[in-house]
Amino acid sequence: MEGLDSRSFLPGETTAKGDAAAAKTIDRNAFDEYIRRFNARDYQGVLEYWAKDFTVSFAGYTFHGPEEFIGFYQFFHEYVGESLNIDEFIANESLLIIEVRVRLQGKKELTAAGLKEAGYERLVAPPLGRTVEIPQFIHYHVAGGKFTSVICALSAEPRLLPL
Repeated sequence: MEGLDSRSFLPGETTAKGDAAAAKTIDRNAFDEYIRRFNARDYQGVLEYWAKDFTVSFAGYTFHGPEEFIGFYQFFHEYVGESLNIDEFIANESLLIIEVRVRLQGKKELTAAGLKEAGYERLVAPPLGRTVEIPQFIHYHVAGGKFTSVICALSAEPRLLPL
């Protein structure tokens, strides 16, 4: 297509012509680095992939911008280990879609009362020492090579993994 550069870019890069407004695709290698940062709890590194104003929606919650995003994950990851295992990946200039197995490991007791007090009463924490696997479809909207929104949806029932 005329006017589009089909090469893939890491967040923040521009086209060879220096046109920051040109279409940019987050390729699999760049996305794998994003997942590596997420799994390592490198929240500042993760934010490099996001636009300044963004939304993240899952489990009936929507988080707006970096403060709410980091605030939730710092709280959640204090109690729950989380890793993302990508099964399928597709991307173009305006979207990135993955099928993923989210694994949550109970590392510190998080009760229903604790979740409610924090404002996350719709979430259920895995039992201490146990792992829950949650198959999901995750749909990212992309503009200028940055995520502007993400919507996460269950693709099957979560399951408690054997010890």
